Amino acid sequence: IDFSYSSTNSREIDRTLEVIRRAIAPLKLEAVRYRAEDLDRDVKRGAIDFFVASPGFYWRMIPYGARGLATLVNPSRPDPNHSSGASFIVTASSPVRTIEDLRGLRLAASYPTAFMGYRISMADLVERGYDYEHFFRSVSFTGTPYVHGLMHKIITGDSDVTIIPSCTWEEMTPKERSGFRLVGVRENTGMECLSTTRAYPGHTLAVMNGVKPAVAARVATAVLTMKSVGGSEAWSIATDFTSVDQAYRDLRIGPYAYLREPTLRRWLRQYRSAVLFALMLVAGLAFHAWRS
Repeated sequence: IDFSYSSTNSREIDRTLEVIRRAIAPLKLEAVRYRAEDLDRDVKRGAIDFFVASPGFYWRMIPYGARGLATLVNPSRPDPNHSSGASFIVTASSPVRTIEDLRGLRLAASYPTAFMGYRISMADLVERGYDYEHFFRSVSFTGTPYVHGLMHKIITGDSDVTIIPSCTWEEMTPKERSGFRLVGVRENTGMECLSTTRAYPGHTLAVMNGVKPAVAARVATAVLTMKSVGGSEAWSIATDFTSVDQAYRDLRIGPYAYLREPTLRRWLRQYRSAVLFALMLVAGLAFHAWRS
């Protein structure tokens, strides 16, 4: 899936593809960079064998046969269960100092479906007690995952605040950082990088249920035995995606979209089997009384 690559991250994806190519030979590997909505479509129609995507995208694809094989980590984020996040960032000249100061401002984000950017940042607002759907004055989406496009929005004044992936701040030079400021940084996220949000699993390599187990095993073995070179990223196994599930619940989207339904409708949806049984029982008793 098309996500915000750092130069290191991009090299690791390329290295991973080469490792997979060797592992599955003589089978051929066709690698395609997708937009999220297009990958969503092709996964659901069974046109994909493997994909690398955000933990949120992977989590949504589990009902369609996706199973995680490995998750990206690096020396500053060695725990695959806590290896990614996002931060609100403003220009150094902005008066904003706290999350509360962001209320009523203009936000720039990549996509409304970007889990490792917009979605987890909105889940962070919910966790802090805010109504994310009415928190900002406006939200504009650039339609690209690349950080420079998002930063351009606040540099030009088109937006007041944007969202960057965790560890992007640390990859910037001191001179670059001097022009900006992170907002609402948390402590003890499990990452060495600064982050506004809690930490989530990293980008995940998943296999679809149509792939032969022997091929999936060769791919998993190949990526999990890749050596980290000079502190570069590598692959490990994430075992806890509960933070991802909680984000969807907090936002009331995806598998938890039903939480937006009116209370009675939601109650009927949750207990429809019991309601149908009760109605059938009442109908049976009424018929028996009428016969008698």
